Amino acid sequence: MTALNERLGASLRRSPYVWTVATILFFFVMMDALNEIVKDYTSTSAPLAFLGLGIIVADLFFALVVLPHQTARGAPSTRSTNTVALMNWTFAVSAFWAGYAAVAAGGQQWVLAIGWITSVALLVRTARQLRRSGSLEPSA
Repeated sequence: MTALNERLGASLRRSPYVWTVATILFFFVMMDALNEIVKDYTSTSAPLAFLGLGIIVADLFFALVVLPHQTARGAPSTRSTNTVALMNWTFAVSAFWAGYAAVAAGGQQWVLAIGWITSVALLVRTARQLRRSGSLEPSA
């Protein structure tokens, strides 16, 4: 599994904008599939939507506060740069999946829009960091 993490992380670091566009296009394909599921809903659940929103907020906190400490200068280096790049990409994508799962389970559809916007913003942020510095170290 470690070799796969390293290879995917290296690919992310080599071409982050290609991965960003491919991921966003994949989001559109998945949202089209979700339309087939939700068109049969007669009522939706607000608590499921708020649960999805809570997961999105937790994901955003983790991506913006916790993960940057993994790469901070002076922090113990327990993970390679490729693995950290893959971790950031994974948490950027998981906001979309939280909204998607909430809607697929019967939640209100506004949570999918919030998850999509959050994921796209995090993906662009991560891609810019990777392209600018070649890694995810915070700039001084």
